[in-house]
This record gives sequence, structure tokens and C-alpha cells, in this order.
Amino acid sequence: VLKCLEEKPEHRYFSVDDFQRELEDSSQKAASGATPVPQVAEGSFACPSCGHANSAEKKFCLSCGMGLFLTCPKCGGEEREGTRFCGSCGTDIPAWRDAEEHLQAARKHLEAHAYGRAEKEARLALESVAGMEAATEVLNEARQKKQAEKKAREAARSLEEAEDFEQAAPSWRTLLELVPEDEEALQALAIHPERIRARDFRRAVAAAMECLAAADLQGLVERLPLVPELAGEEDEEQVVLLREE
Repeated sequence: VLKCLEEKPEHRYFSVDDFQRELEDSSQKAASGATPVPQVAEGSFACPSCGHANSAEKKFCLSCGMGLFLTCPKCGGEEREGTRFCGSCGTDIPAWRDAEEHLQAARKHLEAHAYGRAEKEARLALESVAGMEAATEVLNEARQKKQAEKKAREAARSLEEAEDFEQAAPSWRTLLELVPEDEEALQALAIHPERIRARDFRRAVAAAMECLAAADLQGLVERLPLVPELAGEEDEEQVVLLREE
């Protein structure tokens, strides 16, 4: 693209066809994912790093010391550095390496309980190597745990809204088994005792007021003692008013 913007016309592409041809060549090189092994003379190969010609039997470049052979990540076969397809098993070596990098990242995210990220990395691994068994296993595990996390969180939140804290607690604990450091679950369980007390206090006051309105003295005598037992410091004024009534 920068060549198209050159100030001098002679430095630009001669025609649109030349520009398109170079784009296609660049795309093909990028898609290959491997650096071609340049053969400089019969029986000799150029070092992919420095270009020095080395005889076929050399394991390392005589000029820069770079290794001239690689190991197939799937079958362990030895191939010259820069080779794309393994001559022993036909594996696309750059694609397999890319898949293994994504698979490693997926496993780390899985261990960290980041199931969405693990799923994404496993998908990328399978895009590089379709049907890769290890990536498929990680993907399935990430999906299952992600779904279980969502289910437990939704159940816990629904029960919290209904003030059914006793039933919400097991759902929060299930969530913590999946995501041990989940802040929402930890906070919810920590404040449950106070929320249960406040809920029961409101219910006790409401029940006492109903008895009072219905002139149900027996019911009032039974329920009124519960009010101060459940009251917190912020509720003392309401307790006094109820006793006066």
C-alpha cells in the first residue's frame, strides 16, 4: 500500500494488475504459515536465518549456529527447518504448532476457571487443526463448566430476589466449586446471616401488626416477643413504636 503512495510515479506499481498480483502473492505466502526452504545448490540448503549454504548433513548452520532441522510436533519425525508438511505423517507443522499454543492457553484458562476464555482458545486450536482430540476434550469441558456456572448463578440470583436465602446458599456453593474466587458468591454468603435476620424481623413486625389490626391479642402475645429478638440496632425505634401501639 505504501508503494502506491510513493511521490515519484516510477516508484509506484506500473498498473492495477501488478498491484493485484503482488497482493495475491503476499496472501499465498501468509497462508502457507511456513518459510520456504531455499535450496542454493544441489545437496546444499540455505540457513533460514542467515542464508548461508550448508551441506545436507549439517544439523546446525556453520555461519550462525541456528538449528537446521525441526521435529514434527505430532509424530516426532525430523524435517529440515522451514518445512511445512511432515514427510512422515503429512502434518501441517506450522498449523499444528499454532493449535498447540492455543491448546496450552485453553488449558491455563480452564485451570483458572475462566471457562469462556478456555472455550475461545480451544476453538482457535480446532480452527488450526480440525478434529484435534485434545482440543475437542478441552472445548467440551469448558462448555460444560461454563453452562453449569451460568445455571448456578442464575438460580442463586433468582432465590436471592425472592429472599429465599437458605435455598440460595447451596447454589452459591455450587458456583464456588466451579469458580472458587467468585466475588459475587463469596459476598452473598458472607451477608446471608444479616439478610436472614432483617427478613425475619420484617416478617415478625408484619405478623404482629396484622394481629393488632385484627384485635387478635392471643396471636399478638405469641408474635410480639420475636420482634425484639430479631431486631438490630437500626430497628430499636420500630420496636419501641410497636410496643406502644
